[in-house]
Amino acid sequence: MDAADDLFGGLPAVANAENAPASAVGGGDAPSAGAAITSDVAKKSDDPPKPSADEGAEIKAAPIKAPEKRKASGASLVSSLGTAGTAMAFVPQAIRKKKKVPPQKQQRQVPYLKNEPESLRQLHASVTHPYDPHFPNDYLAYRERKKTEQVRKDLQRSALQRLDQQEQMRKKIEEERRKIMASGDLDRIVESRGGEGVGGAVMLSSSRLLLRQRPALLRASRSGAPRRCLSLPSWATLDPASLGAASEPHAVANLVNGSWSAATSKTMTIPNPLDRDAPPVCTLPDTQADELGPFVESLRGVPKSGVHNPLKNVERYLQFGEISRKAGEALSDPAIAEFFAQSIIKTVPKSHAQAMGEVKVTADFLKNFGGDNVRFLARSFGVPGDHYGQFSHGHRWPYGAVAIVAPFNFPLEIPVLQLMGALFMGNKPVLKPAEKCALVMEQYLHLLHDCGMDKKDVDLLNCQGPVAEKLILDADVRLTQFTGSSRVAEHLLEVTKGKVKIEDAGFDWKILGPDVDDVDYVAWQCDQDAYACSGQKCSAQSILFAHENWEAAGLFDKMKANASQRSLDDLSVAPVLTVTTAKILNHAARLLEIPGAKLLFGGKELADHSIPEVYGVVEPTAVFVPLKEMLKEEHFSACATEIFGPFQVVATFGDDDICHVLDACERMSHHLTAAVVSNDVEFQQTILAHTVNGTTYAGRRARTTGAPQNHWFGPAGDARGAGIGTPEAIKMVWSCHREIITDSVVPDGWSQPKAT
Repeated sequence: MDAADDLFGGLPAVANAENAPASAVGGGDAPSAGAAITSDVAKKSDDPPKPSADEGAEIKAAPIKAPEKRKASGASLVSSLGTAGTAMAFVPQAIRKKKKVPPQKQQRQVPYLKNEPESLRQLHASVTHPYDPHFPNDYLAYRERKKTEQVRKDLQRSALQRLDQQEQMRKKIEEERRKIMASGDLDRIVESRGGEGVGGAVMLSSSRLLLRQRPALLRASRSGAPRRCLSLPSWATLDPASLGAASEPHAVANLVNGSWSAATSKTMTIPNPLDRDAPPVCTLPDTQADELGPFVESLRGVPKSGVHNPLKNVERYLQFGEISRKAGEALSDPAIAEFFAQSIIKTVPKSHAQAMGEVKVTADFLKNFGGDNVRFLARSFGVPGDHYGQFSHGHRWPYGAVAIVAPFNFPLEIPVLQLMGALFMGNKPVLKPAEKCALVMEQYLHLLHDCGMDKKDVDLLNCQGPVAEKLILDADVRLTQFTGSSRVAEHLLEVTKGKVKIEDAGFDWKILGPDVDDVDYVAWQCDQDAYACSGQKCSAQSILFAHENWEAAGLFDKMKANASQRSLDDLSVAPVLTVTTAKILNHAARLLEIPGAKLLFGGKELADHSIPEVYGVVEPTAVFVPLKEMLKEEHFSACATEIFGPFQVVATFGDDDICHVLDACERMSHHLTAAVVSNDVEFQQTILAHTVNGTTYAGRRARTTGAPQNHWFGPAGDARGAGIGTPEAIKMVWSCHREIITDSVVPDGWSQPKAT
């Protein structure tokens, strides 16, 4: 580095005294000020030199040559100032570059001052280029920051490695759980797997810990002894392992005005849906009409303005936000989730994956409305008035006393989502669950009480339909939300004079467009939509319109192969709880009478089962009916009849038949879910523009089933229709609009006008 670098860096420039010219500018005999200074530095005296008066005079007298000679001769600025010594220190490097005079390349010498601290000298030695604007001035701090960054990166890398190890551990534990559920012999599996894999001892410990935390896992001995739960939640009043196995069945209770009671004159006994010879699942109160007094009194005590509203008891919005958060966290706990999944399976048989999916959707819904999201449901709006002092406010207002009549097919998800919506908006609901699965909601209410909900906020009534109807009428229930059959829905609408929001039957269609691709995926999704939970979904695929290109691609054969894999062993086929075997087979026979109709697969009762005769048990069934025959008046009603079981109708169409498909969709009576399986944008638009179903999927992955918490689920085209799951659904079903107009200021000088 040259002397200029050192000087501009804030250090004294060291000149070569021997080669210094007589004049700093090259035009006189007087020594330059720069020469005097560098000479003094070179002496390395203990005290810094003080310039004498003569030296000062020499500085003042130093002649400065004008640049005319440089201009005339074409010499550079460097040559005009001198070629060595301190004069070069005053030549900026940028000027030298501009004049294309390369800087002298010489080995950089570390500047040295006497008494300079060693740390400062080392700092100077480490600086590679003090003129680099991107190089930090405080080099020590810079190096410290770099060291800190490296430590942070090391910690992050270590954390990621631990996360990877934990993920591997989680997968291994999940595999253990699957094997445990399949075999039932917990001890053998834990001992056999404890020493294998990564961290054998840790695996053994973690597996045992997991098992201790799973109260719904069942221990089965080789001798076939009844299973028992390893542990139970503190609030639970039943053991899922004992349902349908214990000689003393669980007794479900009523809840009214904060008190639990099973004391009724009659009881109902719920048989084991999988084994007619096994003990019953539970008993529950068969509340009679003359025993409704406490329920009527409880509901009549609720004002029409609700338990809370935007102007009353507003702290309850926050309370239910916290209750919802806690309940969501509880259902996300693997142990509690398994508790509810096993309770569901014992009452409404379905595969473990389907039962756990129901619990997960419910947990996600509850977590969605934690914190402030409950009061956000009651968000008001304002509009300026006509004059000073006037303002209108729109509010979401509760109904007060409300009722929920819930179905059996989703014992947890549907009643919980509607129940919480009613509570969020300030209503007091009475819940009438389906008799077959009432114990699931009984346990959920115990969970809510454990999460902080007042026991008086919800009443639970176990009874038969006519008794529930009498309560709704006698207690002057302001709104009833009903999910179930269209026949009962129409009856309730009539007797309540329309004060019902319904989500009733759904004869749901799926249309496969002309663009064929991903045949295996589409075949799998068709199987799931039609036969998961044995078709006992209001969103189940009831009829399939497939473009003839799909038939040519072998879709129907793949659907048949998928259906044949379903079995009672894993409950991918399960009892049908509302339709008997005879009714399902008779309906198939009726459709097969249509000219051109044929049985694609199924159509038989399952073999080797002990399911009670009151339930249905058939193979997954599909009946093909020609489209033109289906549309005939004498056949359409039968083809469009919903069978709440593993049954679907199949038809094909060509490019010229789209109008006939749309005609069939138009003539159907219920419009809940639908699917347009096509990535052809023009085909999609044609179907979507001419149909009405409330929850419609479109695209290659379109399905009819699926009621997650993240989108609206409900019918369309019916003013009485109820939605579920989203803020819009909750506000629409469980609140009404109230407008409050404030008008406070009488203008000065007002005089009474003439009467009009």
